[in-house]
Parts: sequence; structure tokens; C-alpha cells
Amino acid sequence: GYTERATLFGVYGFLDRHAGMRFYFPGELGTVVPSAKELELKTGGYSVTPRFECRDCYISGAGPYPGIPADDRKAQDKAKGYYRLLLRESTDKIGCCHGQNRFRIAERFSDSRPEYFQLRKNGTRCTGTEFEHGWMGRQLCHTSPVWDLFRDESVERVRKGEKYVDVMPQDGMSPCWCENCQRTFNTTNFTLASGYATELIWSNTVKVAKAITAAGLNGGVSQMAYGTYRNIPSVGIPENVKVVLAVGGPWSESHPGIRDQQIDFVRVWAEKLGRPVSWIWTYPMKNYGRLQAPDVPQVAPRAYAKFYTLAAPYIDGSFVESNVGETLVQNYLNFYVFSKLAWDGTIDVEAVLAEHHRLMFGAGAAEMAKFFDALEKKWIGEMAVPSLIGETEIGPMLYGPDEGSIWKKIYSPAFIGELDGMLKAAAAAVAPGSIEARRVAWIREELFDRLAKRGKAYTDEISVEVERARRAADTSAKAMPVDTDKNGWKGWGVPETTRREGTAVGIGCAGDKTYVGFTLCGASALKPNAKYRLSYFIRTEKLVSPTGRKGGFGACMEVEQYGDKAFGGTYSALRKPEQSYWNGDQEWVHQKLEFTTDDKVGKGKYKAMLWLRIFRATGTAWFDGVRLEEVE
Repeated sequence: GYTERATLFGVYGFLDRHAGMRFYFPGELGTVVPSAKELELKTGGYSVTPRFECRDCYISGAGPYPGIPADDRKAQDKAKGYYRLLLRESTDKIGCCHGQNRFRIAERFSDSRPEYFQLRKNGTRCTGTEFEHGWMGRQLCHTSPVWDLFRDESVERVRKGEKYVDVMPQDGMSPCWCENCQRTFNTTNFTLASGYATELIWSNTVKVAKAITAAGLNGGVSQMAYGTYRNIPSVGIPENVKVVLAVGGPWSESHPGIRDQQIDFVRVWAEKLGRPVSWIWTYPMKNYGRLQAPDVPQVAPRAYAKFYTLAAPYIDGSFVESNVGETLVQNYLNFYVFSKLAWDGTIDVEAVLAEHHRLMFGAGAAEMAKFFDALEKKWIGEMAVPSLIGETEIGPMLYGPDEGSIWKKIYSPAFIGELDGMLKAAAAAVAPGSIEARRVAWIREELFDRLAKRGKAYTDEISVEVERARRAADTSAKAMPVDTDKNGWKGWGVPETTRREGTAVGIGCAGDKTYVGFTLCGASALKPNAKYRLSYFIRTEKLVSPTGRKGGFGACMEVEQYGDKAFGGTYSALRKPEQSYWNGDQEWVHQKLEFTTDDKVGKGKYKAMLWLRIFRATGTAWFDGVRLEEVE
């Protein structure tokens, strides 16, 4: 069976320890096989037990695997399964990820038992299965008899052979406003950091675990310290509760204060339990809108080694939630280091990396070492350094640099040129056509070229010259009357105090925010089910945060679409730059945003709007060449 892999792992361990083979990733490029006429072994035997019981890297998006056609999904999936085995991941997996959904309460009881469901502040119950955002739905009332159902059905599931039942609540848990829940919460502070639901969730969890034991069964439940129930409860937690902690993970190496806070959180929980935490769920990733940076390499094996080494005394393992959709080459060194540490308990990460560079790249090792070291220094030293630290379900998390900083300062054309030089030097050092040369070429294609192309695409996108040339050449553009190149600022709510330089307007802000708008109606009205391109030029002048914020302030342009609710429409706001703003002293750049309207846009009394906005900043933002055009 799948869970019986000790013999296979023993073979991999033997080949690694005694034959000098290394398995960095599937395929010829990722496998090192030393040349030797004979293999000398000492007689005897030994056994190895992995230091971490839970060893699980989220590699669903890793790929494409070299040597396998990228569009051969079946072969790629097979390689993914093989990769898990090469990493010697834990095969007897216990779930702990919002397992209350597996009880299918919404599907079974929305109509018959509405009291099972969260009472919203507006007096309605959170019943049903269809929600605009999936994590917003299926919320339960945790003082209702629904936990009696969890208890009884968990006992039966263990009786039928399930070892541990996942009773973790649905994601995005928010307070239930029924009288019993509010009395139990006993607070008006419903922030994530308050942990207001801690006592309620953990006391219910313990009751289910004790019921399984009372039934004479050898099993239990799993529960995660997460979101509003991540604090340490007063109730004692029996050994048949697998306790999982959600913490940020390796990227906190960029911010030692956050890292130490996370490790201390794990330590205190282990002391509470009187045993190691079953595993930690970590998030070295770029998703969730925090470190969005497609094609930017998150190569950081030293950060992995440091974080999991510090956590090791207090845990029995870790789930590593890395990225979906990122390439294998971005993560394979991270995963390899984690795997070595998970089995051996301690490693000399510098020795592991030096060996990797030597075995994989031969005479090109020195240049490739520089290449990987430069990427880790950038990622941990500049990318994962927080511009904002936000409170999330798993505690403080890092909000990374804005897109402009990423491509103009961090991964600047000059830095990308340096990386290019390292790869050229490595390629020149190895024999043409050798496996070392092919590995260098693969790194270039799958990692460097993606990075360089993304950087150039951004540079071209913000280029004023490129956009001016496009506009001059595009005689078919369906520009609307909002076009300030042709129509000036007619129709805009530009105040008299606005400064003007040629066709540009400078909007000043002395307080917290200011808006200048244009109503999209009449000849400027948006059509339903149509695609549009909004573009403009912007520069900023001494645009700073009056409160000293490190991010989340500055200027942008936004399009607001309204569809009156009476017609089934919705409201949406799209802005550029996305999730960030232009600030400081920034020379002219171009910005564009493409969007498609729905079939309800423009119906009802509210009309769509374009806004020039300044948020949480004082200073001046200059705008010019605002253009909205329909795109075929």
C-alpha cells in the first residue's frame, strides 16, 4: 500500500549514504550518479528513524519536470508522485485542514436545522452552499448541538477505521451573534489577534476526543490553532488530539522579531501539551496577496534550514505550503534542505549547498553558487522584508514591496544583468553538451529567462515612450470622451486649486485623502459585456505618509462599476497599481488596467466612475493622458 514505503526509503537512504547518489528532483538532470568501478561497503547494519513524523511539502504546482513534455499532464503527475517519494515524505498522512466541511453540514441540514449555523449580525443564518466567496460560507454556531453531531459521527468514523478525524472549523471563521456564543466569547474585541473563540473551539474538540476514548477506540481528532482560536486554552488537551499550529515559517528570517515570536508561540504550546506539537503548518509562499511576485525566484534554502532547526525541539514535523503554479526550479533546493533536516534532525546547510553546487554543476559550481546566493539574498534580504505587517489567521504576516520597487530597485535591469553574467560564466566553465551544461541551461530557461522576461514586460508597461508610440500608431483605438489627450480635463471634478503644467494636472493632498472623479455616462457610459483598457501617466512629488506608514499609501487611479442591486448587479472597484500605490518622488510612468463589464453595468441610478485618488498621504500626484478605450 501507499503507506508502506519504509523499504523504498531505505533504498534511497542507502544509495545516498553509501553510493554517493543524490536525488534533487526527478529525471536525469536532478539525479547525481557518481562514476565508480567498485563500491566498498562495511559489513553490519543500522536503522534510521526520521526526526519529523510529518514531512510534507506542497508540491502540487511544481513543474514542469525536465525531460517530460509540459503538456503531458499524466506524465507530469506521475513525476510529481515520484518527487514526493524522492523527498521521502510522510506517507501515512493525517488531515487537519477545515475538516468540518467533510461532515457536509450545509448540504445536510441547511433547511432542517438552521440553529446549527452562524447567526449573522443582521439576524440571518449562514445556511446554504452558494456564496460569493467560498470561505465566507458554511460558518457554524459553535454553541449549538452541531458539536454533538461531530462527537457521535467522529466516534463512528474511528470505529470504521479512520485514525484521526479532522474537526477544524471552516476557514475565515467570524463571530456568531447568537446569545449563547456572545456570552461565551465575553468580549467586544473580535480581531484575529484576540483569539476570542479559543476556549469554545478547544473545549469542544477535547469533548470529541474524550468520547472516542470512552468508546474504547484507539483514535482521536486533529485540530489547528488558527485564526480566532489560535491562543492557548485553559482546558487540558489529551494525547489523542493531534495539535497543529499555523505559523508563517521560513520567510520570517527576514524579520527576526517575527521569527522569534513564531518559535516562541510553538514552544509555549509544546509546554502546554507536555509533548511536541504534532506538526506546524507553515506558509513560505507568494499567494494570498502578500508577496505577489510571479516569476520572482523564492530560492531560500538557508531560511528553511534556520527556521525548522529552531522549531525542531518543539515539533514532530511540518507541512510546507509553498506555491501552486510556481516552477520546480524555484523550490527544489528549499524542499531538498527541508527533507534532509526532516530526516536527520540537524544539518550543516552550507555543506549541503556546497555539495549541491559541486555535484550538479562541476566546474561551473563557483558561478552557480554566486547565482543561487544572490537570489536568496534578494528574496530574504529585500523581497520578504515587510513593508507592512498585517494580522492574519496565522499571526503577523509579511506584505511585500510594490511592483515598481520589485522591478526598478530589487530585480533591476542591472541586477538581472549580473545574474546573466554568472550563468554565462558557469556555461563557459563546463564542457559543451555535458550534463552540467544542460543543467545550467535548464536553470537559465526555467528560472532566469522567466525573471528577465517579467522584468522587461514591466519596464515596457510603465514606459511613457512605449505607450505614447502605441497611441500614435493605433488609429483604430475607440477612445471615449474621457480621453484627456484629446479633450483635456472636461467633465472631471478638478478643483480650482489644482496645479497645471501643460496637459497635466497636479492634485495636492494636505490631509488623509482626496478624490477627483469623472462620471461615465452619456457618450462615456460603459457598455455591458464589453472589454476596456484604462491607461494614464502619473508622477508623484513629495507624496509621503504623515503617520510614517511603510506602505499602503500614495496615489492611484480607480474604475468603479455599479450595477444596481434591483437589477441583480454588483459593485466592483479596480485600480492600478493593484494592491499598492505610487508615492515618494516618482518620475512619469505609464499605467494600464484592462477589465470586462458585466451585463448589469449602468443599470439603475448609480453610474460608473473613474477616480484619481490619494490615500493616507500628503503631497502631490500628477496625472496626464487619461484614456479609456474599448478593446476588441
